[in-house]
Amino acid sequence: MKNPSSFYDEKYIHGRMRWEDTTSRRWEDNGLFFEAAVTTSKLADKIGRPAIVDIGCGRGFIIRHLRNLGHIADGYEYGDAALKDSVCGAKFCDLTAKLPIPDGAYGLGVCTGVLSHVPEESVPNALSELRRIVYSKGLLFINVLNHYTPMQSHHRTFKPNEWWKDRFAKARWLYASEHDEFLKSRGCNTSPGIWAAVFEAV
Repeated sequence: MKNPSSFYDEKYIHGRMRWEDTTSRRWEDNGLFFEAAVTTSKLADKIGRPAIVDIGCGRGFIIRHLRNLGHIADGYEYGDAALKDSVCGAKFCDLTAKLPIPDGAYGLGVCTGVLSHVPEESVPNALSELRRIVYSKGLLFINVLNHYTPMQSHHRTFKPNEWWKDRFAKARWLYASEHDEFLKSRGCNTSPGIWAAVFEAV
């Protein structure tokens, strides 16, 4: 059973989407999103400044900053509250279904803090859809949770890194590298329970 998008409402945002110090909320553009955009911009520069997509972009602060840095960038989101208050004109998407995006539309995809929300049975579809929208030799940056904590009760799938690597390989993603820098730039925990990596579309 997939999560209804209405689950990700204001209560979810303001009650659960907090940084580890529990003070500043991800709902606000507090500087960390700009740092993430700068990091993403540098990565895009290395592969020829392709169009960028952020799947699960929240309110879209990173997309807004990327556009201000001169990139073509689009955001897609599942949660009702984030879509309602989007600062980048984010569009609805559902990783358990077909994404409303043409084949090979982007060269750089970002999907952090999102794949663990997808039910296990829908993970193959999510990874295949992400592969479909990223053209050959394009890159995807992800992070996933691989163990459960009470703070993460809204997530659905907790699996070890090797499980994820196997699923990515089956969806024609080539594992490229760990990528803690990108994870840290989003203000996310880099503990053993959260894994960040880069994959190449093959």
